[in-house]
Amino acid sequence: MADIVVYGGSFAGVAAAAKAASKAPNKTVALIVPDTSGMLGGIGTAGGQNFFDIRRYNNNTTYAQQGSFSWWRNSLGQFYSTVSMSNLMKSDLAKYSSRLTIYYGYDIKSVAHVTSPYRITSVTIRKIKRSTASTTAHYVVWGTQSLTISGSVFIDASEDGRLTRLANFGGTVGRYDWPASRLEAFETGLSGKARQQAATLMFKVRGVSTQYSADVTYVNDPNTSVIGGYGGKNTYKNNQTIKDFNLAHGPDGFAIKPFNIAQDGPNSNEFWINILLLFNVDGRACYRDLGTSNYPTDTITGHKNVDQAWSEARSMINTSEFLNAIKCMPSLQNVEIVKEYDPVTHTYLPVVGEMIYLRETIHSAGSLTNNNGTENTNYGLTSNECHKAGAPSTVPSGGDSSNYSYRIGLNYYRTDINAYTFEDLKLYNDPEHPETSTFEFIWGEQVAKKLRSDMDTSAYPINSDSPSNPVYVPFNAITTAYVANLLVPGYAACVSSFAWSEVRVIPNLCVLGDAAGIAAAYAVNNGKNPLSFTQTDISNVQTMLTSVNAKLNK
Repeated sequence: MADIVVYGGSFAGVAAAAKAASKAPNKTVALIVPDTSGMLGGIGTAGGQNFFDIRRYNNNTTYAQQGSFSWWRNSLGQFYSTVSMSNLMKSDLAKYSSRLTIYYGYDIKSVAHVTSPYRITSVTIRKIKRSTASTTAHYVVWGTQSLTISGSVFIDASEDGRLTRLANFGGTVGRYDWPASRLEAFETGLSGKARQQAATLMFKVRGVSTQYSADVTYVNDPNTSVIGGYGGKNTYKNNQTIKDFNLAHGPDGFAIKPFNIAQDGPNSNEFWINILLLFNVDGRACYRDLGTSNYPTDTITGHKNVDQAWSEARSMINTSEFLNAIKCMPSLQNVEIVKEYDPVTHTYLPVVGEMIYLRETIHSAGSLTNNNGTENTNYGLTSNECHKAGAPSTVPSGGDSSNYSYRIGLNYYRTDINAYTFEDLKLYNDPEHPETSTFEFIWGEQVAKKLRSDMDTSAYPINSDSPSNPVYVPFNAITTAYVANLLVPGYAACVSSFAWSEVRVIPNLCVLGDAAGIAAAYAVNNGKNPLSFTQTDISNVQTMLTSVNAKLNK
């Protein structure tokens, strides 16, 4: 039994657990960590994504995110050792150890509920482990130990939205809420199966040159002396070896992209790198659910589950063809892939993230009127609110002004719609006849403009600086209309798919995690379900958020 049950060991999950424990001092908290790493931080630590995607406003002077994110960034910097960050999080939670229990390496098998209103009453969790069988080597499979945890308020801070999906999911998958004209035929209509953004598998390299190059930028964090970099856009577009690799393997779901890279802590000669796109991955689907009702029934034909994708991506990273291609990138000419001995296969294999870096999975929605073209009518945070957010002012204005009274924080990032298919990376000079047309490879805002040219207007353009302003995130962006006692600061948040492209980075999710933890504490302290909060309740949550250094005003 726990008063508050948090699912997901992500940054948002840790933020939620810490804030819940701090503001509900007479209550208990359970944190379920559904990966086998023994770490906290999810994709941002165990997954190897050790590079905070940060964007500031007011002429690059002001952070939109404070609270937990500010503490972690100030402590270890924008780039960091994954182990050090995980250990910092463990230390943060240790102060509540008498009331907070962490269940490492468990995942949800089933969810129990009552109705009127629909509420989760308990989750049954079971141990998970890496398979040692030859046919499924390293896939995540079920162990034998299980237990049931009951609770009053539940929080889904996971990257796959499993708790939300297994409870009473009334939302959408991937980009299903886009206008039908922007989708492929099989994604449209009431039975449409929508694509999710490309994923990545992080891996380690050594031998990186951090000297100046015209096509890559490196930053030495002044507080920690940890180095991070990004670039390779021109090389990605023009280098023939990379283009040949992508043309050969893009149709099978693999493509080299411009890279982000970050040193694994001070003085380390090893860097985690984000350079390999994985297409056709269903982030909801995992091998251990095959043959059960927990496996999604609407997976697109030919899509891979996360275990298949993880295994195939590591095999690709282990090829000389891949290594030779990434060596064409600036500053990577002399890299080698870090490997470790694998006792299952008795070979040396690349050191990769514990899990795939997913960019999108599911979205909670406001009603069951789910269909294409509902991105501005069916979500707590809509596409227009995010893309057309108003400028800093004492009088709220812009597309998000109606969120002001219900705001639980600010989010700010670029219009970063990653590619959904390999073809999204190509810009044809004659789009009507691609089979006879020439093309160039594109990246960044060019992909977003291609996919959503309808959102690219003179007043609100899609470019390297869009959106112009942070967005007020309303309380109903972290609730679901179908479960009264569930808060959703993870990937299953009530955020439209286009808005999600401007929300999905770790700093923003920390803001949602803080808000969910505070709201959960308020709920259990006052015997309320989050879904029934009044404006007065939300105002009280806002006051509690400002007491923990959350930023609510632009």
